[in-house]
Amino acid sequence: MQTSHALRSLASTHIETPYSLTKWMNHHLHLPPAITIDTIDPLRAAHLQRSLPTRQNFPIRAEIGDELPKGHHLIYFQPESTLSQLGRDGSSTELNAPAPFVRRMWAGGSQSWNHKIAPLRIGDRIAQATKVVKVEYKKGMVFVHQQRDLYHFEDGGEHMLNQEEGRWAIRELRTHVFRPAGVETVQARETPPTPPAESTRTRTPDIEFTFTPTSPLLFRYSALTFNAHKVHYDRPWTRDVEGHPDLLVHGPLTATLLIELGQSIGSLNRFDYRAVKPIYVDREVRLLGAWAEGTQGQLGEVEEVEQQRPSRKMEMWAEQEGRKVKENEVWSTVTQAKTQAHKLDLFQSAHMPLPHGLRSEMGLSCAARPSFRCLSTIAEKPLIPRRAMMYVPGSNARMLEKSLSLDADSICYDLEDSVSSKKKGEARRAVSALLDGERRPVGEVMVRINAVGTGFEELDLDSVLRTRHISAIALPKTNSPNHISYLVSRIQRLCPPYKQRGRDAIRIIAMIESSKAMIRIEEIAGTGEGHLDALLFAAEDFSTLLSEVGVDVLSPKVCVNYEDEAALREEAEEGRRLGFDGKQAIHPNQIDVIHSAFSPSQPEIDRASRIKIVFEAQAAAGNGAFELDGQMVDAPVYKQAMKILAKVRAARSHSR
Repeated sequence: MQTSHALRSLASTHIETPYSLTKWMNHHLHLPPAITIDTIDPLRAAHLQRSLPTRQNFPIRAEIGDELPKGHHLIYFQPESTLSQLGRDGSSTELNAPAPFVRRMWAGGSQSWNHKIAPLRIGDRIAQATKVVKVEYKKGMVFVHQQRDLYHFEDGGEHMLNQEEGRWAIRELRTHVFRPAGVETVQARETPPTPPAESTRTRTPDIEFTFTPTSPLLFRYSALTFNAHKVHYDRPWTRDVEGHPDLLVHGPLTATLLIELGQSIGSLNRFDYRAVKPIYVDREVRLLGAWAEGTQGQLGEVEEVEQQRPSRKMEMWAEQEGRKVKENEVWSTVTQAKTQAHKLDLFQSAHMPLPHGLRSEMGLSCAARPSFRCLSTIAEKPLIPRRAMMYVPGSNARMLEKSLSLDADSICYDLEDSVSSKKKGEARRAVSALLDGERRPVGEVMVRINAVGTGFEELDLDSVLRTRHISAIALPKTNSPNHISYLVSRIQRLCPPYKQRGRDAIRIIAMIESSKAMIRIEEIAGTGEGHLDALLFAAEDFSTLLSEVGVDVLSPKVCVNYEDEAALREEAEEGRRLGFDGKQAIHPNQIDVIHSAFSPSQPEIDRASRIKIVFEAQAAAGNGAFELDGQMVDAPVYKQAMKILAKVRAARSHSR
């Protein structure tokens, strides 16, 4: 089997290469090959076979003299870095680009097997010649291409030492990408990548293997490859620093499994692959392959060689949770973020508790106090009213029962801050039972889960997303668009189809509680695949964070004194003047006051009705703007009037 798929570089614009990087490139490109020696010992060979999902139902073949399975050489020639030489992320620093390009990821490569040379066998002593053959600087990232030739170490290793062309047993091209520490894993592209061939999207696979990568699998593979990269075992690092929703499956492990899939129908001569999207732990993965007559694949290819018929190529790819691991998916996410960004311009200048200097730059009055907790719906026309959002602790049985009779627009069952760690499980079960019962709250049924990375969030979602009455999830500490993408993936996996899309789709309320989230607000608002419905700002958390850097925050915060009706009304009315659609409640006594403050007054309703009638008549006559009661009325004023009337209709339909 043979493939003709060469490594493809990412699209980029010309960027001047830094001098320090140019110097490093010239040095490494002119170095002679580095020679290392290893032995294909049966212990490591057996351990890998015991760990691979593709080998779980087959006997272990790791005796001296057995042929080394293709792709299994990757666990040999381990890095030689000492503990103190590892990068901050735990990765090996061998052949690393110079600072600031310190974040390392496996980007792809190829493997070729020389059928003119005896195959490598368990027990063989082998040599490897490693050389940097190409370095590229693109869009602020460094791509380092290594060539690794493996030789039989026989007769003193003359063949290897002399680098005789054609004497290698395995030739591997390996590509790593290095990024500055502060750059996100997924970079926005100025131009869309080439979409996959139509045949790869519609063709029925000829071979398939399904498995779920687990943390023990990642642990074993990291140990076998002497790989301490934190993205494979350290969840807090992976989520908070790297920005991924969960642990990453090793790129070379996925490549080995695809090779195993190809080997199940023939013998490979060459395999090319490219890591274009992460694969995450604990989520089902499908490895698929389909013959492609005269076409070239995207990830991995094999070619069948038989004397009786012409050779054919096979494309192989991985799918996780029904989504192909292809570049075009990343592009669609970036495109969505750009189309959503315009909705945030007014939203930012009106509602963000920003530092004093930045507020001035944006034209926001220094006297404005947009920092108490209020809800602001992103959508132009909210499907439901959210004047009052009532929190109900999931561990309080009395409040759970009372919630069924409350008249708040939204009931948010809390599994996070109001529930101690000892009662998380109890609260989760109680809320799930309530949401699966015959009775349901009058308004929107929301659950605030625990934050991504706590270890509780998966248990929360597995429990509440399967219930009958759930309609929204409040996601606390949303610091990255990847947090929302993770939640969407769980919705798509656990919810029935009618709750995955359309009017009844599960809504996401992203809670913005840190400066990190504020910096990435437009990215966050651009994700969600139709599920993200609102952003919620937590003033107390901002107060703590900003006080650490000496920034004053003028904030009345949540009105914790539920008996002080005047103070509550003042806060709510101020929030409405600033453009918010609602405010959070912590006691049933606050609901009516908040509803009243965020409901249009009768004069406002009457004026909105007049604007609607007159505007539509003027529009029919071809007039775009006109004067009404001494004020100019145009399309934006008409839209605001329609929003007021829509709120009235929604509130009336919600009321008992």
